[in-house]
Amino acid sequence: MIELATGESGGARVFEGNRLPLLVGRGQADHILDLPGVWDGHLMLSRDEEGWLMVAPQGEAMVFRGGERIGGATRLRNGDTLELGSVRLRFRISSCRQRPLKILETSAWLILLALAAAQVLLLVRF
Repeated sequence: MIELATGESGGARVFEGNRLPLLVGRGQADHILDLPGVWDGHLMLSRDEEGWLMVAPQGEAMVFRGGERIGGATRLRNGDTLELGSVRLRFRISSCRQRPLKILETSAWLILLALAAAQVLLLVRF
């Protein structure tokens, strides 16, 4: 899961998501940052062929990682700080939350119990 956190004046805002590609910016973006200096589609987060997380500025938008301007698609490392406009985003890979599997596990055990009962009935009949 991807986590983008910004420490703007109203307190830290955290975005967590796992859907890629992810467009960050104003307007119709997946993660909206309506703050000074942020363009409509400022940057895109995606995966490359090897599965690495990548950041790419969109159009002529300026994005900095650790104080250096990113010119094109660049690999992200856990803990990288991205700067776009007046915003600083801290990127990190957060732990995944496992969804409850109680219904699925119960169903599997009931199916196994039914199969075992069917085998016992077949043995008794023959």
